[in-house]
Amino acid sequence: MGGIVQPQSGTQTIAQFAIQHHTGPLPPASELAAYDKIKPDLVERILCMAEANGASEREQIRIEQRNYFWLNLVGRIFGFIFALAGLGATIWLCINGYEEAGAAIGGGVALGTVASLITGKIAKTDPP
Repeated sequence: MGGIVQPQSGTQTIAQFAIQHHTGPLPPASELAAYDKIKPDLVERILCMAEANGASEREQIRIEQRNYFWLNLVGRIFGFIFALAGLGATIWLCINGYEEAGAAIGGGVALGTVASLITGKIAKTDPP
């Protein structure tokens, strides 16, 4: 990319510029060679740092996936226990003559369970 600048004297001056962009854990090879001229073991130290950073990121991802698995499993177990307890309370109340209370608790448990399942499905389909 460049541009032409018209000075007052009538001569033309051409100006050029270049943009270089780099993304990644390591600098480009030309810069690594320049680092090696500055200090001989500097490139090796940069490579070791990048390898350690990659290992740390992979370990962090592994831990996050394991924690998500256990959180999901424990949530399902507690939800199941809650639904069974609500069902048991509903049956006990209805058998002992408290049909209105049993219906209220049973309806609440059923609606809560359905609402949590629907909310979970919506959360999985929506992008973060």
